[in-house]
Amino acid sequence: MWFWWLILFCDLIIPLTMIIFGYWMWKHPPKEINGIFGYRTTRSMINQDTWFFAHHYSGKLWWKIGWVLLLLSLLVHIPFYNALENTIGIFSIIILGIQFIPMIVSIILTERALKKTFTDEGIYKWFNVFCRQDYWFVLTCEIYKIWMDLRCWYCAISLQKE
Repeated sequence: MWFWWLILFCDLIIPLTMIIFGYWMWKHPPKEINGIFGYRTTRSMINQDTWFFAHHYSGKLWWKIGWVLLLLSLLVHIPFYNALENTIGIFSIIILGIQFIPMIVSIILTERALKKTFTDEGIYKWFNVFCRQDYWFVLTCEIYKIWMDLRCWYCAISLQKE
């Protein structure tokens, strides 16, 4: 029986990690782009917008997937409560293998969302379409560009204060 509890604990590590880190990435993403911690892919590290978008998207996805995996793992373990240790061990390896699949799929989905939302230079795609549609929107686009420059300037100053 103690082996069942140990395996249950081990099988819940991945879902709990996805819930905790998913919530953290979703609600409190790293403030600056770094190569140490966070959702680090080439596309997500282009600029601050892609960085925050990737963390928000993948964090929310991990949080949702983590809860689903947690509930499924708990429900699937119940019938094996009095099973043999070998059966529980093999079953645990299968569960862990299945739990890795949503982790990989979440990376693919996040990259797809980044590609759908941003250009290769890290500019919102809707911004380019919006600016090219009508002459009257040129002023709005210029204001947006100025706002982005001010935002980058503010980020640089706040990083120097730290």
